[in-house]
Amino acid sequence: MSARRAKSRVVRKEKERLMRQTILFGGLAVVVTLVFVFLILPGFIRLVDSFLDNSNPFETSDTIPPQIPVFNPPADAVSESKLSLNGFGEPESEIVIMLNGPEYARTVVTEDGTFTVDITLEEGENIIAAYAKDKADNESAVTRSYIVTLDKQAPLIVVDSPQDGAEIVSRANQNLEIKGNTEVGSRVFINDRLVLPDSEGNFRYTMMLKEGNNEIKIKAEDKAGNTGEAALSVKFSL
Repeated sequence: MSARRAKSRVVRKEKERLMRQTILFGGLAVVVTLVFVFLILPGFIRLVDSFLDNSNPFETSDTIPPQIPVFNPPADAVSESKLSLNGFGEPESEIVIMLNGPEYARTVVTEDGTFTVDITLEEGENIIAAYAKDKADNESAVTRSYIVTLDKQAPLIVVDSPQDGAEIVSRANQNLEIKGNTEVGSRVFINDRLVLPDSEGNFRYTMMLKEGNNEIKIKAEDKAGNTGEAALSVKFSL
């Protein structure tokens, strides 16, 4: 009888020990689960998000500068202050236009690689250059500089000979030499015939006079397209 009771006490104690272990392990499991859910899992999610955000090398590690812009060369001289610049560049890059030194304007290159921007020139020489800037703030080298002269003045024409209203006689003088000077670089037209002045703007042209009045019209056109005119009349008789 005593042996049976002793065995029963042993079994009861073993059950109690197993019960305590079960409760202990259950509590540990709950604690581990809570730590995983509230600490480890959020940290893991943040780590994955950070990795995915930085997985695109073009957003965080693009150090290659964009293509240097290429201008369609503007005219050397113009008579209008408004000038439209156009050219080519890396698609979607930003073109920074510099006028006479400082930044003047910005424009974005289209998907087909072209860009256009309007600028307002100052009287006289204007120095134009540009560079490109991409979305990663990389900057290209600066383009070559273009000099555009804004000239609104008509070229002056000075006629040295003949004098307006001159009377010329004798067949020996029928071939009349017209001499004068105008703005350097201009083209000269005498009675619609092209005459090219020398490096100092001097021009000369010989025309055959007809009897009676001879009208002489002289027009000079400078590099900017401005025109100046002069007119004189001479009378010829044999």
